[in-house]
Amino acid sequence: MDLLVLSFVAGFALATLIFWPMLQRAQRQPGTSAKRATTSCSATRLDHAGAEPPKPDPVVVAGPGHETGLDPEAVAESAVPQRREPEPVEMPSLPTDLFAQRYQARFNRSRGRLERLRAQFNDQ
Repeated sequence: MDLLVLSFVAGFALATLIFWPMLQRAQRQPGTSAKRATTSCSATRLDHAGAEPPKPDPVVVAGPGHETGLDPEAVAESAVPQRREPEPVEMPSLPTDLFAQRYQARFNRSRGRLERLRAQFNDQ
């Protein structure tokens, strides 16, 4: 009897040690944890608040008065990728085709054997 009471008390103490911090965390006000997170991040936000995003490199486009030394037709042809001709795709065979190729002959032989055995038993 003493062992039963002792094991109950030990189990209760263990459960209390495990679940008490979870209960405290669940009862904590949701605003306090959010406040701590924003205050710790606010310093880094202020450091980057005034920085401008990086600007992309300007693209130089030759106008009508500028010569690039390239033929406009050659530039237009090189910019458009060549279209490839469609190639025939080999479709995988269906499971029924695989059965017909590999197992149909064996299946027919087994069926024939069974029919002969049935016929022999029926004759006897």
